[in-house]
Amino acid sequence: KGFELVNDNGNWYGFLTGGSNAVTSDLIRFDFGNSLANTPTVVDLGNLAGLLINPQDLFVFNETGNWYAFTTNGFTGNLIRLDFGPAITNVPALVNLGNPGTLSFPTGMWPVFDGTAWHLFIINRLSQTLSRLDFGASLLNPAVETNLGGFAGAFNSPRDISIIKDCGNYYGYVTNEGDNSMTLLTFNGNITAAPSAVNLCNFAGF
Repeated sequence: KGFELVNDNGNWYGFLTGGSNAVTSDLIRFDFGNSLANTPTVVDLGNLAGLLINPQDLFVFNETGNWYAFTTNGFTGNLIRLDFGPAITNVPALVNLGNPGTLSFPTGMWPVFDGTAWHLFIINRLSQTLSRLDFGASLLNPAVETNLGGFAGAFNSPRDISIIKDCGNYYGYVTNEGDNSMTLLTFNGNITAAPSAVNLCNFAGF
């Protein structure tokens, strides 16, 4: 469901989340060495502490010299933090942070640092809404959730989200599995303001 590449001290690592229940869900690490052109060594880390239940997207980050990751459980809506410590190759300890509010089968997530504070945007597949988790200056702080709503039906079984900043303005793109369309979010310069939304339909034969 989720995949991310990170570089630590010149070496590349890929992390993959997958599985549909507590039995089949796990975390896999791919060790590429110093080049992504290498065939990676696969390390199956399993379902650590049994806390991964249909994990969805993945966000890996480094803060104060330690490695962490966030993922979400689709069925429970819980936010899970993985604590790797100073080495990305450590077996992480998992922390169940619970459902910070109204997460409803959360799928795609995207982090934004606005210069002073961290925000994690999460798409809710079941409620077809967008949530913003505000952490303040550190991603290790407790998250405060704001559900930004469904924008008058602009989503259709949303799956993933990406956000970019262009010419001082933030724009989000949400992929909709229900009708193979894409929704454009415009934040009008302020990432914490409720964006406007328009469904761009299936403009490229998705």
